[in-house]
Amino acid sequence: MSAIDGSTIALPSCPELLEYFGGCGRGAHSATGRTSLLYDVLNKVVMDAELTSLSIDERTLAKKHIETFARIEKREKEIVLFDRGYPAWQLIGALASKGIHFLMRVPRNFNPVIDRTTSQDSVFSIEREDATHTLRVIKFVLPCGEEETLLTDVLDEALTAKDFETLYFYRWPIETKYDELKNKLELENFSGRSVCTILQDFFTTMFMSNLTAAVWWEAKEEADKLREGKSNKFEYIPNMNHAIGVMRDRLVRVLISSDPETRSDQLLKIIRSVTRNVIPVRPDRSCPRNSSPRKSKFHHNRKSNL
Repeated sequence: MSAIDGSTIALPSCPELLEYFGGCGRGAHSATGRTSLLYDVLNKVVMDAELTSLSIDERTLAKKHIETFARIEKREKEIVLFDRGYPAWQLIGALASKGIHFLMRVPRNFNPVIDRTTSQDSVFSIEREDATHTLRVIKFVLPCGEEETLLTDVLDEALTAKDFETLYFYRWPIETKYDELKNKLELENFSGRSVCTILQDFFTTMFMSNLTAAVWWEAKEEADKLREGKSNKFEYIPNMNHAIGVMRDRLVRVLISSDPETRSDQLLKIIRSVTRNVIPVRPDRSCPRNSSPRKSKFHHNRKSNL
């Protein structure tokens, strides 16, 4: 199961970067890049990543991810999740042409037939220039009272409206991945001001993120063995924040070591450290969206130690 989502990246103040990537803010003078990820939400792996100019929209980048996704073997049961900024008939056509299943949140006024639908679970067909699309519309009410509308090409009646509601919320990990990349791996803390350096740092961060995910899974397997047979109230998993900290401190020594046994020993020490630091998974927790958030440069509980 994968998700596609985009974001913007603040870049150093530099004429070269402003010209290449574009800018935003007052007078559009703040150099900013657009990034997009194809993310495996179950395995915590960045499958494909793009950092481009602001002139390239998220749907265009999503089509590039689709081309990458289409090269994956045995993807018949895979599905890609999208937020409400992505629905477009060209994108739906691109997904259909590659045989890729999707589930996307749909905003109001995207299509009048969808807006008029009152059923919780319905199927309709629409003719477009490229093809005829038979799609399924799922509607449900959020705890806050807002109606949510989902669109998918999965017509299997064995899957209920409740199943799709649950499935869509699996998209959330790509949101937390951006938080991890920007605030924990410090994606926007670049080491230079040239376009080449920016791109190099960006893809290095993606590589670091995937390496950390691999270590996290190894640690989780060991942590599960240690807790086997214990009657804990909650499931316990390795602390990703700790995993990132350990990798930032020790990974370079692993990579530059010329002795294979030394590298293996250092990597095992990293995994053991991550295994020892676990946190409980508390189900059914929620964080209501603030409709008018106050913008803040720094998060209240991420103050650096001086």
